[in-house]
Amino acid sequence: MRFHPDILGYLEQEVQPQMKQLEDGAPQGSIIICAHNEQDVLPATLAAVAQVSTRVSLEVIGVDNASTDATGEIFAAAGVHCIDQPRKGLSYARAAGLEAARSELIFQTDADTIVPTTWIEAHRRHYQEDDGLVGVSGGIKYLGAHWSHCLYGLGEKAFTEFYALVKKRRKKCIGGANLSFKRQSVLDTGGIRLGADLGEDLILFSQIAEQGRTLIDTGPEITVGTDGRRFDTAPKMAAHTKARVMNIMRRLRYSGIFPEGQNFNDVRG
Repeated sequence: MRFHPDILGYLEQEVQPQMKQLEDGAPQGSIIICAHNEQDVLPATLAAVAQVSTRVSLEVIGVDNASTDATGEIFAAAGVHCIDQPRKGLSYARAAGLEAARSELIFQTDADTIVPTTWIEAHRRHYQEDDGLVGVSGGIKYLGAHWSHCLYGLGEKAFTEFYALVKKRRKKCIGGANLSFKRQSVLDTGGIRLGADLGEDLILFSQIAEQGRTLIDTGPEITVGTDGRRFDTAPKMAAHTKARVMNIMRRLRYSGIFPEGQNFNDVRG
């Protein structure tokens, strides 16, 4: 759906009151959503987040990452606490959101992703059942039917298996659009690695796995739907895959240390 200024009124009248209900009291969970020029898809994401069913108070943090469109206005209209991160790059945006978070349990999704109403409680249930758990990677399905989605999914699975083998990690990360983790598990490993603009989800989950147990859940109550527009054609898919592979190979080369000034791929428009 293309952005129209009238959507701001809808967000203020319909979505903002629901957001306020989520944020009733001291937060016991922080939802972080990073966005760069996502005015066309962000409203649907925020509307879905506002409708999640949960037993605890939450805070929703939006990070406007060097946007030149109405992304920041959309966050504000929906009643979301918005942080401006002018340095373009997903790792920098994630770090800004994590720094602003006030709770120990972090929930992470993307600005083009629809979460189910059961999303928060599906994640929380795992931590309630296992005190030693530090991270959960939830299922992701691509919205829209295109052959490239299936092909990309197969390639993604093969590469994450390879990455896990090289790094000797038994637990893999499905994707950054559906993650939860304990904040301290990231801080204890030096914080989010800056400089990886794509593939940062695998890097982050690798850090988390160093601090305790992690798991993957692909059940319907936790699985999210994310927009596949970035690789709905073969050329887009090839560019996305190349950038992801290059960033992960750099991860292996530098053993998780990204020097300031290193030129990492950023395929976002």
